[in-house]
Amino acid sequence: MARLEFNSNIIAGIKDKNNVYRHVSQGYTELFKYPTPEKVQGLDEQAICQYIFQSELYSPQEIAATLIATDEQVLRGNLLYIFEIFMVHNNLTAFITHKSPHMSNDKITGITFHLLPIPKLTKNIIRAYITNPAIIVSEQTKSYLNTMDLYPSQKYPLTHRELECIHFLTKGASASDIAHTLGLSKRTIDFYIRNIKNKLNVRKTTEIIITALTDGIVDVMSLN
Repeated sequence: MARLEFNSNIIAGIKDKNNVYRHVSQGYTELFKYPTPEKVQGLDEQAICQYIFQSELYSPQEIAATLIATDEQVLRGNLLYIFEIFMVHNNLTAFITHKSPHMSNDKITGITFHLLPIPKLTKNIIRAYITNPAIIVSEQTKSYLNTMDLYPSQKYPLTHRELECIHFLTKGASASDIAHTLGLSKRTIDFYIRNIKNKLNVRKTTEIIITALTDGIVDVMSLN
């Protein structure tokens, strides 16, 4: 697997298709308290999580399973942005993680990841991330936010796709518009909207929008 030259300040790395770390930056080792990048090379996701992550909410094995699940999406050619909160060596740490396919000879041979630490978590910052349909919120992150009472939509068990639909509805899109944008059938979008109405306990689409804005499910600033 080809090696990338990472700037020492960034937090990044490459994993192969078997979830084995092949190369990480100096910034990665400093954040996660490894002595050198070479000490990470050859470790799998389970070993990494066992060393780095501690939490009463999720075991390292559960976190590893979550990370591997998003890796599998990337190996199918997807680009992902993920909002993540972990207990890193007993310190609460938040990131936006970007994952993309690692290519070699025009074939996907693994994933490349970049982590952008979020130095200060506020309700406005959190709301901006969790209401952005382009950003995935991991399950362990939702648990941390729920525990800290920082998850605005915690009382509504909305899926990521339902949040996407709400976001577009608040921007004035119709079901047909949403179906075209997401590459889905209108029937599927209608199904999501019915589910949303049931979960929000409303009857009309306009009530979805009102509830989404008043309860902080969608950040009003994101609509500008």
